[in-house]
Parts: sequence; C-alpha cells; structure tokens
Amino acid sequence: HQKEPIDAGKRIQVLMRVGRGGAAAAGVASASSGGADFSVEVVERVIKATSMVGLISLSLDLLTSLLREGCDTLPSAMCYTAVLNALRKNGRIDRLEETLTELANASRRIRRKYAQEGVQSMQEKFDLDSSSNDSNNTAIDIVAFNTYLASLCDAAVNQLPFLSTESVDMNIFDDGMSSFHIDVQKFNDSSPKPEKNKNQSNNTTSPSEKYLYKALNLLKHDNAKTKFSLAQDPDLLSYNTILTAAAKCSKNNNAKKFIRPVTEACLRLMNERGIKGDVFTYNARIQVASASSTTEAYDSVQGHLSKAEKEAIKLIDELISDPTLQPDRYTINLALIPFLHAQRRDEIWHLLEKFYHSNMSSNNVKIITSGFEAFLNTLVKHGEVDFAREIFESFLLPEPMRKIRVIESKPKQRMQLSNEVKVMKLEATSYSTKDQQQQPPYGALKRPSPSTRHFNILLGGYSKSYQSA
Repeated sequence: HQKEPIDAGKRIQVLMRVGRGGAAAAGVASASSGGADFSVEVVERVIKATSMVGLISLSLDLLTSLLREGCDTLPSAMCYTAVLNALRKNGRIDRLEETLTELANASRRIRRKYAQEGVQSMQEKFDLDSSSNDSNNTAIDIVAFNTYLASLCDAAVNQLPFLSTESVDMNIFDDGMSSFHIDVQKFNDSSPKPEKNKNQSNNTTSPSEKYLYKALNLLKHDNAKTKFSLAQDPDLLSYNTILTAAAKCSKNNNAKKFIRPVTEACLRLMNERGIKGDVFTYNARIQVASASSTTEAYDSVQGHLSKAEKEAIKLIDELISDPTLQPDRYTINLALIPFLHAQRRDEIWHLLEKFYHSNMSSNNVKIITSGFEAFLNTLVKHGEVDFAREIFESFLLPEPMRKIRVIESKPKQRMQLSNEVKVMKLEATSYSTKDQQQQPPYGALKRPSPSTRHFNILLGGYSKSYQSA
C-alpha cells in the first residue's frame, strides 16, 4: 500500500533528522543535537531503499547530506545511481540534471582538496580508488551519466515538452557533403543561408529533436567528461542509447527529417573515438534505414526493392558477415521482410534455425516463444500469412501435428478460413493425445509449445486475407 512507504519515510526522516532547514544530520549528528550518528554506508543503503520505493524527496535530502562541504569522498555509485534511476523513472529530467551537477561539483571540490594536500597526481588517487571501496571514488561513474542520457532519450521518444532553457546546437549536414558540422555557430552566422534553412528556427524544432541533439552534443569532444566530472569518456552504451532512441522515434513520421542526421552524427562520433558497434548498434541502424522517408516502395510485381530495403539489407549483411557479432531476435525480425522481398528465403530459414537451436541448447524457451510471436506478427502484418504458417509449423508444432495436415498446399482462388480453423483445432487435439508420449528433441530439453498468442496471430492474418480476397 502507498501509505506504508510514506509512513516509513516519515519515521526515517525523524531518525536521521532530515529536512530541517534543507539539511540532514545523517552521518554527522551529534549527541547534543539529539540525532543518531549513522555511518556513511548505512546512509547509502537507506538512500537506495528510499529511492526504490519512490521516496525521492527523502533520498535526495539524504544524498545532499553526503555531499556537504568537508566530505573527502563521494557516495558510492550504487547510492547515487539509485537516486538518478528513480528520477528518470518519474520523468524528472531537470532534477536529475541538477543532482548530477551537484555530484560533479562535489567531485571537483574533492579533487582540489587532494591536490592541495599534496597528492602527486589524480591518477595516483584513481589508483588508490581502484584498490579500495567504491565509496572512495572521486569521479562520477559512467552509469550515472548514461542514466541522465537515457532520460533525455526517453523524453525524445515520448515527445515530452522540452524543459531546458539553454540553447541547443543543431547538427547540420550540407547537401552533397558527408562531413558532419557539429559546431553550427558559423553556419548560423553565415549569409546567405540555404533555402531549406531560411525559415528554420529553434521554435520550429520539435521537442524530440531538441532532446536528441542535447544528448548528442554531450558526446562531442570532452563535454560530458568535463561537465559532469566523469571517471571515463562515454562508452558504447552511451552511443547505443541515442541510436536506439532515434530508431524508436523513426516510427513517427514527423521525426524522420532529423532521425538520419542524428544517427549519422552519432556514428561519426563513435568512429572518431574508435568505438566499434555491437549488435544493438546495428539493430538501431537497420530500423532507422527501414523507416527512411522515401516515396519509393517495394514493387511486388517487378520485385524491385525500395532504397530503404536495400540499405537495410546492406547493414544486415554487414552484421551477419562480422565473426565477432551474432544476430539476435530483433535482427531477425528486422530482416524478415527485406529478405523476403529480395528472394532470400533460404537465409531467413538459416537465421531462424540458428536462433532456435542456440536458444534450445541454452533452454531459453521463453525467448524462443516471444521471438516467434514477433516473427509471426511481422509476417502477418505485411501479408505473408503463408510463410508465417510455414515457420509456425516448422518450429512450434510437434511432429504428430505436422503429419495430419489436411489443407492442400497448392494455390487456391479463395482462402477458406473455416478450413484453417478446423485444422488448427484438429492439430491441437492431436498434440494433446499423441505428442505427450513423444521424446522431446535436444536431449531432455522440452520443445516449446505454441501459445494462444501464436494461434491468434495466424487466425488474425487469415481473417484479414479472407476479407480482402
């Protein structure tokens, strides 16, 4: 019940003397003040617990108490990332940025203190940190920055109003040029401007675009490391966070005009830092490519691929050919339609079989079940009901169910939905009576059974095809 954590929060507030005059006596309470003296470790655990149950104000007050003047260490990363995650979950981007800035200021203050005390170099301090408890760190953990970056991307995907009052640099690509102009001040001051930018202003820029560019600008040069006193430069997860957000935004037609520039900018920054992408990087790129705004569509009569499909296939082939990368279920789902249109069914079967066998050997039945739900849904959505049925039978139906198939495989002028329903019912009955005694494949591993969701997807596809026939 919501009342229980609130009551617990009030008791914790009294015990730790939090919220009086904007300060907290946690960890430094004296006997004369009547406050209990708690160790930093205890306070950190309380901060994490209060953050997880939604007592954000209390956890922020306690965190502030650990960042007071005179402290010679930062709280543990476990402690402050819990607070930042709670703020992200509640969509409080402004407070999250403020908290991260407070942590960075405390980090810089502690570094200056060590420098004044004669520490030979900050690297020496970092060496000491790495061999001791993480609560002694003097720099902000990269996880904290990635949490803030993710909150900006959440706002972009959810199209939330842009709250920041600071100006946002817009990354511009000139026509016919592949170079990326990260600093747009010179472009804004130049005259004349290109026709397409004559009426462009920060007011006409969508909130999603502003959030993505704000996140992107943190990754250029040493902006993030300097602004937030980070222990390291942004990592692969930082870039993937922006790429994934751009891919999600690509579903919105209004966002397609800035998705590609954001994606290309992020990839160039990755390349400049020598960061190699992983399967998540490729999945985001493939999704952006597939959703590219184009008037050219797949020609089902001539079999001509669209420009977007060609680009998506090129990226998928790059991923498959890389021996260090392994396509996952999201890659396969993105490859289904482009590969079908490119007459590459054999490669689809190969990807599906590899996915199925690798997860069966690891006994990841849930991944197989949810993966094939997505595969069937994608195929049915694009009118490939027959191929969806083939996949369904090959990977989800036990052998006895396949042997009693009564529907003819030859083409028919009109699809009979009633026959398909009867076959499914008959096969389901056969499974319950015959397959129970069959030895499951792959040793002792249980073969995943088709779920109601799988049947519903196919029935929905047949119904749609029947109505349009």
